[in-house]
Amino acid sequence: MRLGTEVFLSGFVGAACLIVVVLVATWPNQPRATTLSGVPQVIASPQSAAAHRDSVREENTLGRWSDEQRPFPLSPLGKSQSPRSLVYIANKDGDFVLNLDVNGIPTKFLLDTGATTVALSLADALAAGMNQTELVFEARAATANGVARAAPVKLHEIRLGGFLVHDLPAAVIEGLDVSLLGMGLLRRFQSFEMRSGKVTIAW
Repeated sequence: MRLGTEVFLSGFVGAACLIVVVLVATWPNQPRATTLSGVPQVIASPQSAAAHRDSVREENTLGRWSDEQRPFPLSPLGKSQSPRSLVYIANKDGDFVLNLDVNGIPTKFLLDTGATTVALSLADALAAGMNQTELVFEARAATANGVARAAPVKLHEIRLGGFLVHDLPAAVIEGLDVSLLGMGLLRRFQSFEMRSGKVTIAW
């Protein structure tokens, strides 16, 4: 088998262990199988990220997507104690759905500590400027909904709040209902804490 040919999605969004920050968290009402492996691992490096903050844009985008009748409503922003952190409150479904910019395009992500990488839905990948004819779906992803094709990609840039990462390895997976924010990016933050229905991310 060629390196990178097989990509497997396994695990669950239920009780998930975040080993990087030595945190055990219980995830309510999250039925998807989301652990992705087989994509090149990303090593956290402070040199790979640049800080810049646009909290007004974050809040405005949240307002545009605040309709709770839409699938995967965004998690409300909580009060942060630092300009270098963001606090999210679980949405009405008990999920943490965050707004990130992918290549400058606001994109919804379901936070999933069981996913080893960032996984984009095909629709989000195309919205972020990727050319579908250039996506090579040479890998397979075994999900709760069956086997799907996956294309390894590299994101030119991805931003959460004041945290910006360039050239992040990721995957585009056919059949995803929402993009997944996995450990490929989460491990790059200074800290990640889940407690009492809130998630705090600091950089």
